[in-house]
Amino acid sequence: TAAPVASNQSAGQGRPSVLATALVLQELRELQQEARVASANCPPVYSLTTLRAEGQAWLLDQQNADGGFGEQRTDGSKGRSTVLLSAWVLRLLNSQNPVPQPQTGNLQAWLLGQQNAVSGAWRNDPLVTAAVLTALPAASGAQSTDSDRDGIPDVVEQALAGASSSVADARNRL
Repeated sequence: TAAPVASNQSAGQGRPSVLATALVLQELRELQQEARVASANCPPVYSLTTLRAEGQAWLLDQQNADGGFGEQRTDGSKGRSTVLLSAWVLRLLNSQNPVPQPQTGNLQAWLLGQQNAVSGAWRNDPLVTAAVLTALPAASGAQSTDSDRDGIPDVVEQALAGASSSVADARNRL
């Protein structure tokens, strides 16, 4: 059933929001972790774990077939995937324990497919690019090894002509 519409509120304002759900789920997770709160005492008592699980289930159900996320349309159907909204959802999903698969992998693949191959940016927008980069998981293992401790990972130095992973030469690169 549809959510009741408050007075002076259009029907479009009464529909659920992917972004609002992702932001609330992030806040609930942080509340549980930082304050070690298990429930909220507003009659009736709500289990934050249950609220998070139900919110995450709804959120994952909003994923488009292409792997991205978009806000619902006024008719209740899924909206076209957008990079910024998808980045926010990926950031939330990567913070969950456990990280939901395969949804997170599909979302990450979709986001990486939206990257501009020439500039490396997303939508040629610094804000959108920053949102995606903060949502992607951090490099680990061999991806982050920096043998010469010059700030450039060895895998990047191997791809750069004239760079050496055994000589601290990042200053020359900058």
